[in-house]
Amino acid sequence: MTTRLDSFATATMHLGEALSAPTTDLSRDAAIQLFEFCSELAWKRSFKNELG
Repeated sequence: MTTRLDSFATATMHLGEALSAPTTDLSRDAAIQLFEFCSELAWKRSFKNELG
């Protein structure tokens, strides 16, 4: 089973790949979606840490 931290690490790796890809509408949209996904995972991770 994958943890949120593993998912976050994978998502940030994919975000880096999307940002280094040649700029097209598709790569821009993918980078935006991956950024949103990374932000959501980071938010959930920090919220879980605050709750204990």
